[in-house]
Amino acid sequence: MADKAISVYIGATLPERPLYPILKRHLGVSEYVGPKPFRAIFDEMDFGFINVVHNPAEADFFMVPHNYSFAQKERGYIEHFTRLAQEHNKKILLFHYSDESEYEKIPNAQVFCVGQYKYKKQDNEIIMVPQVYGGDILLDENFSIRQKSEKPVVSFCGWSEFQSLRQRLRYYQKLLLCDFRSIVLHDSHANAHKQGVYFRRKAMRTLLNSPRVETSFISRDFYVANKHAKRAMTQEAMRAEYLKNIQESDFVLAPRGDGNFSVRFYEALALGRIPVLVDTESILPLEKEIKYRDFVVVVPHEDVGRVEEYILDFYNKHSPEEFAAAQVQARETFKKYLRFDAFLKHVLSQMQK
Repeated sequence: MADKAISVYIGATLPERPLYPILKRHLGVSEYVGPKPFRAIFDEMDFGFINVVHNPAEADFFMVPHNYSFAQKERGYIEHFTRLAQEHNKKILLFHYSDESEYEKIPNAQVFCVGQYKYKKQDNEIIMVPQVYGGDILLDENFSIRQKSEKPVVSFCGWSEFQSLRQRLRYYQKLLLCDFRSIVLHDSHANAHKQGVYFRRKAMRTLLNSPRVETSFISRDFYVANKHAKRAMTQEAMRAEYLKNIQESDFVLAPRGDGNFSVRFYEALALGRIPVLVDTESILPLEKEIKYRDFVVVVPHEDVGRVEEYILDFYNKHSPEEFAAAQVQARETFKKYLRFDAFLKHVLSQMQK
């Protein structure tokens, strides 16, 4: 039996706001052609299971067709959309793709968030997969199994340095604010809010000083997607360097970024590598269904200075055959559940029941 289509009502779109990209084909928007491949992420995916209907009564769900972090600023638009959904007794699907975990609450909404903290999560929030490019990482020629050796290789390629004194001072200012909240205000969650670059730098220093692991670190002083960053390499060259860094390692450091999530975490899984997740009170998609700890090293953020011990514990307790199987399981889990089209189809199908 063919899978049942999921019907959504999106109403009128906001002409000044970009569409949420899962609907581009449905609304006749052309595919992205340009120098930034991450903007074409959704063009290669299959969202044919979504059926856009014009009659609200025929819809399984109402869906705001824009990233909610932008659409929520259009108060009249959201209020009208909400009233109509209430009239038809339909749930609203919101996609809040943002580094910020706060947003304007509306009734009867299921909110897809890309990063949230365990202590803040609401019952109507669904943790979704971030925008992960799949065209290159899922090619068969880019996947090979790493055999166990005397020492595991731990990699990281990305932003972990500073371009200017101003950037460094802003970083320390944010750290001091978290320390103030933790020490003076006794906020037990404050340290989990420290910038991802803090956890990256601390984990990297620890591992560089370890004689029991090999490191493969490429430190950049910019975030690749930042259009204002100064860089000496083309996007294509940086992407190739990034993928090679992951492929030629056993473990991939994957602490959070500015938001409480890591795109690198999912790219490591797709390439069949074991991510090292620094757990900043984070939530992973489909946690109740996926046994992440079978192929992920989880390090509590308070223990980031002991990251080496967590990696070696995972590495040493797996036989060569088990370590190879974990790599395959990581890749297959990404393909089945964590590529965004597969993830969304799975979640919406569950919500229909």
